Formats: sequence, structure tokens, C-alpha cells
Amino acid sequence: MNKTIRILLAVIALAGNSFAQGKTYGTQISGLFAIPTGRFSESFSTGFGGFGAMFYDLETYARLTLSGGYTTWSVNNDGITQQYQERGGMGTINASGHIAAIPLIIGIQLITPGPMRMYGTLEGGLYLYSVDVSARITDELGNASDVPLDNSFRSEPAFVLGGGVLFPLQETTSLDVAARYHFVNNTDVSTSSASTNIGTSQYFSLSIGLNYSFPLPPE
Repeated sequence: MNKTIRILLAVIALAGNSFAQGKTYGTQISGLFAIPTGRFSESFSTGFGGFGAMFYDLETYARLTLSGGYTTWSVNNDGITQQYQERGGMGTINASGHIAAIPLIIGIQLITPGPMRMYGTLEGGLYLYSVDVSARITDELGNASDVPLDNSFRSEPAFVLGGGVLFPLQETTSLDVAARYHFVNNTDVSTSSASTNIGTSQYFSLSIGLNYSFPLPPE
């Protein structure tokens, strides 16, 4: 993990040196839907969130980005119940809670000429996770007990592939519509006492937002 952080800091330092050479810079703010896949979808439902970004155009076709955001997913109680039953859990289980992620990523976009511009993006960085999930288990005799399934804070390395379209609204403002797949390192937290596993993994996101560009004056 320390190696990942050092690499990320080195890339950010390099980006900072490149920013000064850019001809255009700007900001973006977007809202998104986050759809879990794989093991992630067994424990959590579709999430919601948003992110903000800064960008610099290194060339007319290449854009450097730095972004951060916040996304939260609620517990998928049906998925938790299915896990519990498949692992031989007795009685019933009612799970509650959520997981929140703060992605901190840097990336590169390859972008077509305008006025409507399409782009592909490759990003990488760290995802900070805060998980708070518990369950009430009721046995066959009606006795209920509260069981913590996961209560932790951790970080995971990730990279992101995606693409989008910039629809011009004004000379310096565009509507950004994008889709991304987030390849986040898999993490499973075993909770054998409750016959379930809470896991974080990969997910797919759809976002829409506003993109503002601010051309620098000629040197």
C-alpha cells in the first residue's frame, strides 16, 4: 500500500509540472449512479454520488485530469439473506447499513475535436472505503440478537476505464455524459458468526455533469 501511495504522489508531482504548460484548464462537477458487479452486488444495492475534477489540456487531443468524489451504497438485504440461507444460517436475518467510497484519482483523456467532443479515459489511484453494516438475526424460537457484519475503514488501489461525450452548451461550457468501469481491488470481510461475507469489488458508473473550460491567454 505504501508503494501505491508513493507512485500516486510521484504522478501528481509530474502532473503539477505539466499543468503549467497547458493551454486550457477547467473544472467539472458530476452526479452519478454506481452499479455494483460481482461479489459487490451480493451485498450492496445501486449507489449514488458525485465527483469534482480539475483538468488541463496538454495538447488539443490530450487532457490530464485530477478528481475526487463521494459515493454511497446501501445494503442489499435480499443478497445478504440469500448468503445467510446458502451457508446454513438458521432463522431470519435483517441487515442494515451502508458503505461509502472516496475515490482519489488521476488520469488521462484522449479527446476528439469539437464542437461535440468524444473521449476515452484511463485513470488510477486510491479508493477510501468506510463500511458500517450490521444485522439483526432472529432464531426459530423468536430470540433476536444484533450482529456486526463489518465496521471498518480501508483503502484499495484501483484503475478506471471509460468514455464520454461533451455536448457544447456555451463557448466554454459543456454537458458531460460518461460511462466508466471501476476496477477496484477485491476485499472480502468474513463474518462466519453470521454466515455471510461482506465484500467490495468492481462497479460500473453512469455520470452526467457540467464541464467548464478557461483558455489561458497566449504567451
